[in-house]
Amino acid sequence: MMKILSPGSVLISMVMVIAAAFPAWSEQTRADRREQARALTRMGIIRANSGELNKSVKLFNQSLAVSKDYARAYLNRGKVFLIKGRLKKALRDLNKAVKLDSRSVDAHVARGMALGRHKDYEAAVKDFAAALRLDPRNTQALFKRAAIFLSFGRIKQALDDLDRVIRINPRMITAIGNRAYLLEQTGRYTAAIADLKRVLALAPRNLNAMKHLGYTYRQKGEPDSALAWYQEALKRESDKAGRKKLNREIAELKTTSEKKFSKRN
Repeated sequence: MMKILSPGSVLISMVMVIAAAFPAWSEQTRADRREQARALTRMGIIRANSGELNKSVKLFNQSLAVSKDYARAYLNRGKVFLIKGRLKKALRDLNKAVKLDSRSVDAHVARGMALGRHKDYEAAVKDFAAALRLDPRNTQALFKRAAIFLSFGRIKQALDDLDRVIRINPRMITAIGNRAYLLEQTGRYTAAIADLKRVLALAPRNLNAMKHLGYTYRQKGEPDSALAWYQEALKRESDKAGRKKLNREIAELKTTSEKKFSKRN
């Protein structure tokens, strides 16, 4: 008995025949879909960079509807979910991005950041290490891994990574400032002061560096230098609470100096 095919089966059979007869046409269709996915993803990135996160997610969704295995769309949607604090969704997308393109440095770095927020520090370190195997001079991977090392008390490794960042990019203020903080925390005040002055050479109005210099000089036992930097910071501080704190530090230093002067005389 002849088997009667359903309309759906007939349609599928016809498509398969056409694809077999015209392989170049089928390949071109796939190429067109991928190009459409790329265009949608580029638009999504533009939206994300301008702060339109929800619109960017819609564009990445459209990109994946056109080409479901487009790693770059998963990567960028995952980054947006990470910004939005949707950690589970971010990790799901970033896992997919790494699976589709295991040589993507950006995917490993982004997943490392997500894992760090998830407090899965060891897994985060592995992702940053994977990124650095692919690109040993990737300052973002080094900088983020330093933060992870700091999260679980591996100060030496954090300093090593920050040293590498600064060798690669000597003008990266955040790395220099973070290294200064770690040096001060470990009692290496002279080196910390050198880094903070380096920050000010690059950004003369950096208020945090001025405050940190005041604090570091005070910890080092040089109250006059500490007072000078706190007073300089006070000139630039506009926040009411910040001014109050600086005035308190200045008053304490002046009181200490006056007591020492009285004892000498």
